[in-house]
Amino acid sequence: VERVVDKMVGELQQQLVDKKITIALSPPARSWLAREGYEPAFGARPLRGLIMKEIGDVLTEEILFGALSKGGRVKIGRKNNKTTFSYL
Repeated sequence: VERVVDKMVGELQQQLVDKKITIALSPPARSWLAREGYEPAFGARPLRGLIMKEIGDVLTEEILFGALSKGGRVKIGRKNNKTTFSYL
C-alpha cells in the first residue's frame, strides 16, 4: 500500500510543478497514510480522499494565502497524531 501512497503523492506533486512546489513525505507520514487509507472492503480507494483531506487542503491554503504563495519545498510528517508541515 505504501507504493500506492507514493504514486498518489507523486500525482499531487505533478500538479504542483507549475507552482514550483516540491513535496517530501516522511516515512512515518507515508506509513500512516498507507494504514489509514486502506480498508479491506475497498482496498486503497479511500487513500485519495485521505491525501486530499490531510495534505491537499492544507497545501491549497498555503499556496493561496501563506508560505507557498511563491513556491517552495514542503516536508510532510506525523507527530502527536497530527500531520505536520515544514516549509523550507
